[in-house]
Amino acid sequence: MTTLALRRSWITAAALLVLALALAGSAQAPAGTSPLPAGTLAPSDTQRATARRVGRILEEAHYSRAALDERMSDVVYHRYLEFLDGQRSYFLANDIEEFNAYRLRFGDMIRTGDIDPAYLIFARFQQRNRARIQHA
Repeated sequence: MTTLALRRSWITAAALLVLALALAGSAQAPAGTSPLPAGTLAPSDTQRATARRVGRILEEAHYSRAALDERMSDVVYHRYLEFLDGQRSYFLANDIEEFNAYRLRFGDMIRTGDIDPAYLIFARFQQRNRARIQHA
């Protein structure tokens, strides 16, 4: 693995870590305060601030000065989907089509702390997982 590839891998891992940490410590979304479906996980203010902070660190303080641009967004998006459904067992084709609207926005989401779309994707994963378990 080249130095550049290793650096890119580390940066996307850091971005995925932000999303994973945000999802791991989430609270239920209060009714009427979020665009997320009622009863699903929602990011807290602390998690939004953490995403913004990590975005600043990646762009300004990290030695590689990674740009959270569309190219990086595309990589983070695909790795997030791979992380959730690497075997392609849960998401349907129409889910992926719907999620593609966010494909080039992950960098902006991290930079601004608007990580609701990542939670929407995770909520769909949970929905598909529950349906699969009930069917089994």
